[in-house]
Amino acid sequence: MAWPVFDALGVAGLARSSPDVAWQLLSMTAEVFAADFTIGTFVKALVDRERPHGLECSTEDRASRPARCGRHGRTRSFYSGHASAGFASAGLVCMVHAHLSLYGDPAGDALACGGALLSASIIGALRMISDRHFATDVLVGALAGLAAGLLLPYALHFGWDGRGDDVAGAGGALSGGTLGYGFAF
Repeated sequence: MAWPVFDALGVAGLARSSPDVAWQLLSMTAEVFAADFTIGTFVKALVDRERPHGLECSTEDRASRPARCGRHGRTRSFYSGHASAGFASAGLVCMVHAHLSLYGDPAGDALACGGALLSASIIGALRMISDRHFATDVLVGALAGLAAGLLLPYALHFGWDGRGDDVAGAGGALSGGTLGYGFAF
């Protein structure tokens, strides 16, 4: 989940010496994680599904192990916030590397996307193995996170070409290898 932050600070900020691009990438990361967390928290509170291990919690367990068997330890399973955050991060990495050649090589940028997706998949698998989520929790979390990681940066930053078409809106533009925010009317 730290991959976009590494790209922003380590690659854009230090290796490429582009603090403006680093700041823009950190801003995108914050937008994606804030949206993903807000939506996930709302859905978990609304659905309030019991976790797989919740069925094994006795009355004594609920009193003695509240972190695992208490109200919030055994509920709020749907959907997996960890899987959602992992796939939001992976989607963001894929979107950024599709539009900015941060590693200076198309193969390196493709490997970044593939590596981030693999890492997110491992997170989802581990959530099921640890008996914290059902497969549907992880699948829906993965889809929600991937949607946030791909669609939000595209809609707010990369989907605007800056050519002054007749569409008004806010967005980002690439110019001379830098990324900038702006409004178009």
